[in-house]
Amino acid sequence: MVNSVRLSAVCMVNSVRLSAMCMVNSVSLSAVCMFNSVRLSAVCMVNSVRLSAVCIFNSVRLSAVCMVNSVSLSAVCMFNSVHLSAVCMVNSLGLISSSTDPPCND
Repeated sequence: MVNSVRLSAVCMVNSVRLSAMCMVNSVSLSAVCMFNSVRLSAVCMVNSVRLSAVCIFNSVRLSAVCMVNSVSLSAVCMFNSVHLSAVCMVNSLGLISSSTDPPCND
């Protein structure tokens, strides 16, 4: 009977001690998880801002390239149009002058 009471007391003490250790480990683990979660959120936020900045920069650069190419293409088209108009005008004047020449009398 004495041994049974003693064994029960030892079990109760060990149970309380084990519960206390589990509680301390649980609180410690929760704190580590919370810290890692906050740190991961901060890293994700920084990476998101950095990625947004890169995307904005690339978009602006692409827009500038497109604008330069558009202006260049417009200039080429305008030059070709003026050149074609000049050629057509010269050809038209050539046709007019040849139609006003007197016919050859052979």
